[in-house]
Amino acid sequence: MNGLATVPTLNTAFSRQGMDIFFKQFFVICAAAMLLIPAILTESKVLITIVSLTIDLLFPASIILLAMTRRIIPALTPSLMKSVVLILGSRYLLLFAFLFILSQGPTITLGLLSSYESAVTMPLVILLFCYFWLVMARLIGYTVFQHQGRFGFTSDDKEDKRTLTTDELVDVEFRQAQAAVEIFIKDGDFDSALALLRYKLETVPSDLVLEEYHHRLLMAMRNFTAVLSNSDNRIHRFQQSKRPDLAAIVYADCLKINPGYRPKKLTVAIKLAERMYANLEINGALKLLVGAHKNYPADQNIALAYMLAAEIYINSKQDKVKSQSLLKYVKRNFPQFPSKSRIEALETSLAV
Repeated sequence: MNGLATVPTLNTAFSRQGMDIFFKQFFVICAAAMLLIPAILTESKVLITIVSLTIDLLFPASIILLAMTRRIIPALTPSLMKSVVLILGSRYLLLFAFLFILSQGPTITLGLLSSYESAVTMPLVILLFCYFWLVMARLIGYTVFQHQGRFGFTSDDKEDKRTLTTDELVDVEFRQAQAAVEIFIKDGDFDSALALLRYKLETVPSDLVLEEYHHRLLMAMRNFTAVLSNSDNRIHRFQQSKRPDLAAIVYADCLKINPGYRPKKLTVAIKLAERMYANLEINGALKLLVGAHKNYPADQNIALAYMLAAEIYINSKQDKVKSQSLLKYVKRNFPQFPSKSRIEALETSLAV
């Protein structure tokens, strides 16, 4: 994404965009406070402490997400907050420590001035409260500015950006994220690379290159649970984007992890089988198709799967018995199968 070449000034906080972020931040604070209510109702001090510490620890990450995306949903998404923490690493803990110390300023001041009249101390405490919040906001802003490259942001010349279309800007954003991921990988910082990929894939529309990077990185890190949990959606996206080669790679990797792996959607399995059939991977294609009525009992594409399997049996294995059996199943259970010409062509092949 396009970053900034200079640190934002205080005046930007009072601009239209700055005020918009301010009100959204107020909403996020209210939402965070609401999360405490169920813990308070349990009257468990341990639970209240855990929830409070979790909110406090993730709150700077929420502010960073709101500042970068200007949207409320990412700022309330725990997985994205975790990604921010992982991307910044030890820097985030240092930021949190400074913010915690600054947030205690008004409380310490109030304790030191407790012997004075409240008419004197309260205006001073309110003034200090506003001042310390301003300092904390500037500290967070500077942290984001200093490490914007780690989030896939780079500072571009404004004149150059004016000449780009919206699609070109989106492409530039993804290339910048790709470059940042490559730097992390070259430095051996796989956790940061993975966190950045998760952040980009969750906050912006999917990009095939980043999707492929994410899959390959998970395989390299041997995070096989994450590979399998992402596989169905990833294969489907690759197929929709006319990249069956990438879908086949993900499927092959899933089979290495779990030889019994099978896509959750029959339509995905059929497309994989079609590609494997075209590449003469006959047994692999049949493995995906045979038994579809048992593996996908409620799916409307069972007839399509069995027609393809029947064609593979007769054309590649010259197995008329199995092909005839599948054809009979389709004609018996799916009399309204739309492709009559396909049935007729198969019957002609069987008659030879």
